[in-house]
Amino acid sequence: MQSIAIFFLIGLFLKYLKIEKIDIAKMLNLGIIYLSLPALILYKIPSLHFSKDAYLPLFIPWIITPVLAVSILFLSKKFHFTKQETGSLLLVGVLGNTSFLGVPFINFFYGERYVPYALLYDQLGSFLILSTYGSVIVSIYGIHHNRGILQIVKKIIFFPPFLSLVIGFTLSRFYLTDLVAIFLKPISQTLVPFALMSVGYQLHFSLPKEERKPLIVAIIVKLILSPLLAFSIIFLFFDLNTISKVTILEAGMGPMITAGIMATLAGLNPRLTNAIVGYGILSSFITLPLFFKLLSYF
Repeated sequence: MQSIAIFFLIGLFLKYLKIEKIDIAKMLNLGIIYLSLPALILYKIPSLHFSKDAYLPLFIPWIITPVLAVSILFLSKKFHFTKQETGSLLLVGVLGNTSFLGVPFINFFYGERYVPYALLYDQLGSFLILSTYGSVIVSIYGIHHNRGILQIVKKIIFFPPFLSLVIGFTLSRFYLTDLVAIFLKPISQTLVPFALMSVGYQLHFSLPKEERKPLIVAIIVKLILSPLLAFSIIFLFFDLNTISKVTILEAGMGPMITAGIMATLAGLNPRLTNAIVGYGILSSFITLPLFFKLLSYF
């Protein structure tokens, strides 16, 4: 946990240095998307062993997303949120930061052995949901925004981590040579520091009083309702083992930064969106250890 906090604080420190002419967040994110995450996927996925429970990280995010979206719509109507506030919540109040935060936390809680299951949740769950469901939300609630189905498909297919996932599954049938593993491992190990510094660097906290209610709703839905919903489904229908617990914690990750960027570009109340991402991620440093502790009793 100390290392997670340290890299997170380094990101905050870089933010307040206000270094001009260098887009630190863009540099970190490009490094993650094109190097760290693909290397980690290629290194870990071939060693993944599928069982009945291994499919949970694939299915749970697709099951809980519509339930969370309906909950957001109900609460938005009840509290009379604006269209832009509702659209923002439907993105950052539903989609989790399952790679940038998910991988470091799962690695810390359960070890490297279970990181591949977090990657499955992220790539075949969160990322595909962002690309499909997220595009629909932006098209409905965004300001003058429209994206065709071909653009969505193209974005999914050529996204470097997704390409790496396909290659990784292909490599799972073959022996991964020690030479390749030695090359991939050090690159993959840059994910945790890059991701946490990126999260820390991009946090925003300012918010007027009138927007605090949607902020609270988003955080409760994302950090409490989402993992409780995943836990309920797994407890009722599946075995509660370590893979199940990884899936539950992934469901409880803080708001997704990429979803926040998408919402901001679509004009979905950027100030509220950034605040939800900032406060949500910070709050997850409290809620995730609590859920981990609670799951240890099962």
